[in-house]
Amino acid sequence: MNKLKIWISGIVGVIFILILGLGITAIVLVHTGWGIAIIALATWFIDMIFGIYIINSHREQYSKTCWILTILVLPFIGVVIFLIFGTNPLTKIEWHDFVKKNKELSKYEDYSYTKEVISNQSLPKEFIYGYTSLLSPIYNDTDIKIIKYNEEFYDSTIQLIRSAKSFIHIQMFMIRSGVFFKTFCSELIKKAKEGIEIRLLFDWYGSFHKYKRKQLKEMKAVGIQIGIFNPPGINMFKGATNYRSHHKMIIVDNKSALCGGSNIADDYLSISKNKYYWRDLNFLISGSIINSMNINFITNWILFSEYTVDKSDKMLFANQTNKYLTINKNNRNDSLAQYVYSSPCLQTKDIHNEIINLITNAKHSIKITTPYFLITSELITTILIARRKNIPIEIIVPGRRDNKDFIIPMNRSHYKKMLDMGVSIYEYDGFIHSKLLIVDDYCLITSSNFDYRSFFSTFEGGVLVHSKNILKELTSIFEDDKQNSKNITKEFIKTYDSLWFKIQCLAVNIIKPLF
Repeated sequence: MNKLKIWISGIVGVIFILILGLGITAIVLVHTGWGIAIIALATWFIDMIFGIYIINSHREQYSKTCWILTILVLPFIGVVIFLIFGTNPLTKIEWHDFVKKNKELSKYEDYSYTKEVISNQSLPKEFIYGYTSLLSPIYNDTDIKIIKYNEEFYDSTIQLIRSAKSFIHIQMFMIRSGVFFKTFCSELIKKAKEGIEIRLLFDWYGSFHKYKRKQLKEMKAVGIQIGIFNPPGINMFKGATNYRSHHKMIIVDNKSALCGGSNIADDYLSISKNKYYWRDLNFLISGSIINSMNINFITNWILFSEYTVDKSDKMLFANQTNKYLTINKNNRNDSLAQYVYSSPCLQTKDIHNEIINLITNAKHSIKITTPYFLITSELITTILIARRKNIPIEIIVPGRRDNKDFIIPMNRSHYKKMLDMGVSIYEYDGFIHSKLLIVDDYCLITSSNFDYRSFFSTFEGGVLVHSKNILKELTSIFEDDKQNSKNITKEFIKTYDSLWFKIQCLAVNIIKPLF
């Protein structure tokens, strides 16, 4: 019945566009003549074709509505915007094709414990989605150290690089010249001179005009392989340019990895020009799960660094798989962990769906920390259902913006709706960049924000954890962040609920699903 309603509304919309186009063409014809009238008719015909395409596409219904509105308001220009930002050529790689392409790598995963818990029917339902959708194994030997402070992240990064004995794989959304990146480059160059293989993959857009080419040349001169994720070129003029890598991870010897919310830039150490404190969370991880993370890195390196990397280097992974994907196990412990990731290559938006899965199964509490809070209608509905089950939900977002002026009004556009549901909102006194979800006894630590771009347009990764110790530590950190935050009330909303704010919210609601 719902699908029938969607089809009927879509057909009505197309008929409306057609009638509107013919009407405008007739008006233009009366006042200008056949030449411009034919151009107007052609424009509206093109808009109608794209409207039909959007209605039948695999995207959120709200997104369809906003794209059709954009094309209606901006004839032809809206189509151009859609071709650049609305199409996803990466979805040509469907789920089964993606698994097939990675068969040679996924066979190096260790499924022994996963098969054990499945056979005795003790696999927690929270881990089922990641296994069935991504074939991600569950591990019971994961050690995690939480890195709470910026200076500790700096020290951990340097120490991890220095510990390398065989190779270092780095994937970052952003590298930015400064004190941190200078030291980072220096340490990598030292390890390269020792004979350590190093691969650095950074996102072209995230790092655009943020680094000095001289520093990259110095690294390349000592044999460090540098790849640019989805680099410029023809991609600048097609839909693929909108899809970026948001990963932040450093993998050493397939034994240890540093991941979380921080990039290699001074902002993340609170030593940049920002006048407020930058808050983030990172994690130093070891155990068998590092193999899953490294497989994800290798896949991105091979498929998305394109012409910026020597093809002979890519062949090394095929010829020396044992070197890169030998699993280094820790002793069994009481924690369970699973690597999860999301990719625009797949029509299943897996981190988004994993979040919905966790919140749907919640029984006691839900805690969220995110810098950007611009969620989908499905997630709003899931939160509403959880609140109707009287499950307390708390959300911490920044009270100060980073370098993006729209962050605060964007986040605040959801406050009233959340407060009406009974959700508690807190604005951190500073810029909080942590990405954390705690649902009952489960913690999801990712690179993903709670917004449309992270859910639908960027490559993301994270770890789902079930551990009493990690739960206790992260809950304590969440409570500490709450103490440094302002509790948002409806009275506070009235202080900024101006006409200009309402206009901003209208713009945000239209634009948010487009990019």
